[in-house]
Amino acid sequence: MNSETTKPSQPSPLTRQEHNLLVQLAEGNTRTQVAKAWDISVSRVNLLMRDAEKKLGARTTEHAVAIAIRSGWL
Repeated sequence: MNSETTKPSQPSPLTRQEHNLLVQLAEGNTRTQVAKAWDISVSRVNLLMRDAEKKLGARTTEHAVAIAIRSGWL
């Protein structure tokens, strides 16, 4: 997602699945679309997003995506 070659200042606290979810959401996919593509429930996607938001200190999904982009993780 990050078109620049900016190196993250610190390692991402996110799991691979949480990271991949943020990538999908940043690309404009909905949680329902991600759930269908990954063959998991929307509830599981919501749980992953909640965990990612908590780890990043984000208030919303959009905030989590912004934090990850600014940090160089996306």
